[in-house]
Amino acid sequence: MGAVSERGKLAGVAFGHLQRTVRFYRLYPHDHPFCVDAKADTYQALGEIHREHGALEVEVGFDGFYLDEELVLAGDDTSGALVGLFYYEAIRELLIDIGIPEDELTRLVEILSAPYPEGNKDAFADDLERFLAGQRVVGGGPSAFKRLRMSLRRRRVLAPLAALLAGLAGVSAVGGGYAFM
Repeated sequence: MGAVSERGKLAGVAFGHLQRTVRFYRLYPHDHPFCVDAKADTYQALGEIHREHGALEVEVGFDGFYLDEELVLAGDDTSGALVGLFYYEAIRELLIDIGIPEDELTRLVEILSAPYPEGNKDAFADDLERFLAGQRVVGGGPSAFKRLRMSLRRRRVLAPLAALLAGLAGVSAVGGGYAFM
């Protein structure tokens, strides 16, 4: 494979930022600095390619995103890979038009990062169709339990304290039950 054009490099950077933003949105609350910064980087990279080359239209292949037959973002085996999200939903072309509003980019990232139930394979495709039609999307963020688990994972010092408090609450509930008898 030959050298990638300047347009291809810019497209790769933009989609790389978008993929990183989706991963951060899956891991952190959406107002977390990682998410905010990643989304700003994505928006800036998209603006740069739009200013220099116009709308960004890529073909979605099994192994990556292609711009004029140049591989600009290779797929990988992780669940957050953009290529897999689009390819397995039978989306073969993707167009990000000039001047995409930041709130639309946010909604797209929320759809791409939302957890969808295992039993409902059409939920992701349905949300993408709703997004494209300008309708409200259904996919939500992580559950309260998952947010708590992620928060404790980030702040490992608090995990033993939380376990101690949960244990004390359990002991006091059992002890209170016996005292009440």
